Amino acid sequence: MPIQGANAGGLVNSYNEAPYTATQGQATYEVIRVPQYASATLNTGLTALSWNGSTGGVLAFDVAGVLNLNSATVNVDGLGFRGAGSIPTQFESVVNNNYVEFSYPLNSTTEADGSKGEGIAGTPLWVYDLPTMLDVNTGAEGYPNGSFGMGAPGNAGGGGMVFNTGGGGGGNGGSGGEGGNACCAQPTMGGLGGALYPASAIQMVMGGGGGHE
Repeated sequence: MPIQGANAGGLVNSYNEAPYTATQGQATYEVIRVPQYASATLNTGLTALSWNGSTGGVLAFDVAGVLNLNSATVNVDGLGFRGAGSIPTQFESVVNNNYVEFSYPLNSTTEADGSKGEGIAGTPLWVYDLPTMLDVNTGAEGYPNGSFGMGAPGNAGGGGMVFNTGGGGGGNGGSGGEGGNACCAQPTMGGLGGALYPASAIQMVMGGGGGHE
């Protein structure tokens, strides 16, 4: 059926879908049909499909009158933007017993340092799928100049850059926390926390995924 917008028909805003480039992360959008009920009473808990890079991650319905939760739970924890995945051969570069680190954005082909999480700025090459508890290769590097390293793109957390440093936390209503320090007197190079994204009445985003250690 046609989309009826506030501009006398069609979409109110423009939307873009494109793969990542050397200057911009992947852009995508999802169209969701939202049903409206005169009233509603929940008999079981509500959840959503997990976000897979193109669909899922959102639960939406509209109740014009009374909504009775009836002690049921509504839970979409961990079903939005995905945390960073890992690769089995991941390691740190060592020269003369000193760790050699790379710039904040790092291409995954170097097989060093931790992956960034997923967020509003794009999707990294490796993500962790919580429902299946598996690392997933998305098939594309996902962020300009690479999807590994401590830099935090948008609201996604950055990856740790020294042995045993933590990945940064994803941001949403507040900034994500910075990843913990390394052991063994190594430099402080944990992943940076994702940026906050203040919600408004007309715009919200999913919380950013955390980076990998």
